[in-house]
Amino acid sequence: MKKILVAAMIALFAICAFAQEKEVARYSFTTAISDREPVDQLSTFTPVEGTSLYFFTELKNMEGEAHHLWYKNGELVYDCKSKVNGPRWGTSSSMKSAHFKARDEVKVEVTDASGTVLATEMLTIN
Repeated sequence: MKKILVAAMIALFAICAFAQEKEVARYSFTTAISDREPVDQLSTFTPVEGTSLYFFTELKNMEGEAHHLWYKNGELVYDCKSKVNGPRWGTSSSMKSAHFKARDEVKVEVTDASGTVLATEMLTIN
């Protein structure tokens, strides 16, 4: 009985040691996505008619879904839900530049399905 208990404790320890937490490995605002990657990384954005503002994330150790919650001047304006289908997963969302005007503050929160905030990024509109 003692050997079974010790073996069970070792197995539990091994499982806990190798369990990995959800992670947002990379995230950024960008002007476009090409080959599933952001083409640049923005700290400010100048809206031009007919363009969009994108938000990219690389997720690790997640299953199910993730959300990009877009806020403009503190108000939630868009919830983009993405299905996560692998241990390393890239996803993006976008909003048309027509939604923004000078001095707007834009924030995107990356959350899991339960609403836990995993990352936050802010951007000022020129």
